Amino acid sequence: MKRIISALLCLALIFILPACRNAEPVEAKADSAGVSSAGTELPSDAGEPSASSGPDSEAEEQAPDYIKAASDFAMMLVGGDYEGCADKFGPMLAAQIDAQTLGQMWESTIENCGAFVRLDEARAYTRPYSVYSYSTVFCEFEKNGVAVTALFGEGEQLVSLLMNYYSPLSKLTYETESSARPMLWKVTPPEGGAAMYLMGSMHAADASLYGLPRTVTDAFDSCDALALEYDIVDAALDFNLYMQAQMELMYQDGTKITDHISRETYDKAVAFLTEQGLYNSMYDYLQASGWSSIIDQAVYKLLGLDTAYGVDMYFASLAHATGKEVLSMESQQFQLDMLKKAPDELWDLYISASIDKYKEGSSLAKDLYSAYFSGDEAALSGLLYDDYDPDDPVLAGYTEEEKTRLIEMDRQFNDIVLTQRNKTMLAKAEEYLAGDKKVFFLVGIAHLLGEDGIISGLAADGYNVERVYY
Repeated sequence: MKRIISALLCLALIFILPACRNAEPVEAKADSAGVSSAGTELPSDAGEPSASSGPDSEAEEQAPDYIKAASDFAMMLVGGDYEGCADKFGPMLAAQIDAQTLGQMWESTIENCGAFVRLDEARAYTRPYSVYSYSTVFCEFEKNGVAVTALFGEGEQLVSLLMNYYSPLSKLTYETESSARPMLWKVTPPEGGAAMYLMGSMHAADASLYGLPRTVTDAFDSCDALALEYDIVDAALDFNLYMQAQMELMYQDGTKITDHISRETYDKAVAFLTEQGLYNSMYDYLQASGWSSIIDQAVYKLLGLDTAYGVDMYFASLAHATGKEVLSMESQQFQLDMLKKAPDELWDLYISASIDKYKEGSSLAKDLYSAYFSGDEAALSGLLYDDYDPDDPVLAGYTEEEKTRLIEMDRQFNDIVLTQRNKTMLAKAEEYLAGDKKVFFLVGIAHLLGEDGIISGLAADGYNVERVYY
């Protein structure tokens, strides 16, 4: 089953509950999926919004009041005035969180951020959400940043509060190059014209990847726009997209995860997360795809990898911080819908297999990252596109009939996750090449390589494809 599991490792699944802290907005039911409690631990790291995602002219006229209110609130948090902050809560929010809990949330959030540096007012913005407005302000700390998003109801009453880590520009620039040599391609139309750079992404990496080689950063700097599967930074900071992911990834029919996967797999997953101090009863209301992502991210951590260092997250954060245009080939909703196409039985296998493979010492994610780091195309292809193996230990315990059925489900989902999307991404790449913008094209590495990959597709369609060696 290595083939599809490796494909999933190259998916942009960071959108799984993207906020690191949230108190539920008034529209959500207090008892829905147990998400009303504040201080929920949710994995995330997000960059700053681009100017293109800001308010329109009418909203700008209203923005200063909301931005000031959010800025004042953030500075009260920085100063430790949690009682003053709690006084600004509307009735619904006040019923969910008190000053003491708010203090615990904030202090836990900034525990690893170091000393406060400044409030980056130049990047604050206001956007609409339903009948309300929300404002995001950026608090830069010595080691990281915290984006504080306040959802305002009537007047300046806070209806909901969201806090995300983000990467300030100062943390995205490096004076020295790492020894990494990730693959980079330069593509030009057969009749000549502006070049496009293509690079594969790993959605989890470590600090040793950075600073990326000057050849790579110079290629990025030379481009007018960054093209991603979808804008993961915007998805983490846009309250509309955040709530969309929250609701889409929760069961809405009154069922829980135990109604969708086996008790054996559930108990294994709970025990694994509990060992890492990560289990939260709120997760019981998450769909199986959400559990798969949380397990994978826990495994990444144990392997020394982190989505905070993901290549797509790095470039998306850099683009937002510098004002470079971000183009989305897909959308968060597209990927959410895609995950629903895998049956529960398959997710059950993925969850169980990820834990088993880690415990038996198999480290596919680490092997992929090592090959990616060194630019070893042959090794990456072997890891990503290895054929299905009915004797894989993760299938032990299944009957031959069950193995056959699971492998066929796996093949069909692989076609959805990779093959079909490769065709759409190839069309997008050719569209960008025909346009008047020079584009830095960045998608999961699994989409670029292989017989059905974008690199082969561009070459077959007559484009000049050249791997850039450095």
